[in-house]
Amino acid sequence: MMLAGCGCERESIGNCTVEKLSQSNEICGASGYSKVMSGDTTVADCCAAIKAVQDCYTVCSCDTECAVQDTATACPATGTLKDPIGFWQSILEGLSKDGETCATAGVTGTKC
Repeated sequence: MMLAGCGCERESIGNCTVEKLSQSNEICGASGYSKVMSGDTTVADCCAAIKAVQDCYTVCSCDTECAVQDTATACPATGTLKDPIGFWQSILEGLSKDGETCATAGVTGTKC
């Protein structure tokens, strides 16, 4: 799935991530899903925002190699986009409030 204006290039992924991460923080709360936990945001809306961040990376395949300058910070385990895609998947799988999860809200991410 291609996002508008985002492609499988380093600059596009970076721009997409900055934008979607900012939106995710606004929707979910800047730390600990504070807006979800307070009831200001639904689990489904937060999960959709988190998935949008993951989607910045899934425009590429999981085995796409990271740029050398990004390996230490974004891709330390495998050197590929499997690392950030897996990171955001773990966030999606870990979000839970009162028994509601991203999966029960119908939002599933991408597993490599």
